[in-house]
Amino acid sequence: MSLDDLVEDVPEDPLITGAVQRALAVYAALLPADVLRDVEVLATRTLFVHPLGISFVARLTPGVHAEVDMGEDRAEQELQGFAVGEIMIAMMRVLRRRARERGEPRFLMPETPLLMLQAFLGYFNPDPALWTMRDDAVLGALDRLCEAVVGLFFTGLVVDVLESPSSLDDWGETGRALSKVLPSMTSALHGARARLSRRERHALEAFEACGWDPRRVGGGPAPARAAFFALGLALAAELRASPAS
Repeated sequence: MSLDDLVEDVPEDPLITGAVQRALAVYAALLPADVLRDVEVLATRTLFVHPLGISFVARLTPGVHAEVDMGEDRAEQELQGFAVGEIMIAMMRVLRRRARERGEPRFLMPETPLLMLQAFLGYFNPDPALWTMRDDAVLGALDRLCEAVVGLFFTGLVVDVLESPSSLDDWGETGRALSKVLPSMTSALHGARARLSRRERHALEAFEACGWDPRRVGGGPAPARAAFFALGLALAAELRASPAS
């Protein structure tokens, strides 16, 4: 069973797919093709079914003029968003376990990027202002969201590999390709973190200390959300400034 098999029934949307692909473009010169593909699949499928992504699509779809009804209970909305991350984490655990059992040396997204994604999107509800903003502003907000999501996958992958270098051996040719570019990936992440404010770095460090669990971080996930957006922007800027780009 492949990642495609597990997500084949998730409906696609060109608005989200396009925004994710635009966010990934700056990483294309650095990341192996298998990694880029998995990031695209996981990012798009997560946003296709997350309340936030659903609202963006509804807002930008011609003929839709009413806000998506995700229920009146805000706590229920938050749980719906958090559950999406739980499902993705569980799904990838199944794939990784089956790959190990079969001795298949192929890349499968490790745990840390998915925990970071859940930390970012869990309890993240659509802003009611979305329904009164101009279309170009909404499209810009969707681009920034996807930029942050892709940045989290990149960051989480670097963190995971640095903590468990043996993972590279399990990923075959993709692992060998990642091993060659890991110094450049690490350098890009350090450069991006240096672009953040002290407050943003502190927010990310607090989340990391809690294992990227938004239920454990002091003050909840909201204070760190701006840091996640800033990290995506900083990574994109750092990679555009890199000679490899």
